[in-house]
Amino acid sequence: MSSPLPQARLACGALRRATQCAAIALAAFASPIAALAATDDDVERSPAASAAFAAYERTQWASAFDQFAALADGGDEDAARIALLMARHGRQLYGIELAAPQARRDGWMLAATRAIDRSLAAPR
Repeated sequence: MSSPLPQARLACGALRRATQCAAIALAAFASPIAALAATDDDVERSPAASAAFAAYERTQWASAFDQFAALADGGDEDAARIALLMARHGRQLYGIELAAPQARRDGWMLAATRAIDRSLAAPR
């Protein structure tokens, strides 16, 4: 009779790798939002943007997404980037689908790209 120990070790190793991958993905995703939230002292945010960040910090994912999406629709570049990330990774990170039509996401991509282009063009 074979021992279940080798199978248990394999399962633990797979779980550990999956947990590490999830932690890395969460850190990679959360860092842009944390970085944007950390700039509160440097940047004056609109009440709507502050409300969106507050909903996110309270883990009210659907509400935060709806608020960031509305800001992104209005041209807010930071909100556009966050809404795109939330739409792309919603199921994996939040356990819910945060969907938006492709045309809407295309508009957010344009806004987020403008911010990146401006950042790259800025003198160092």
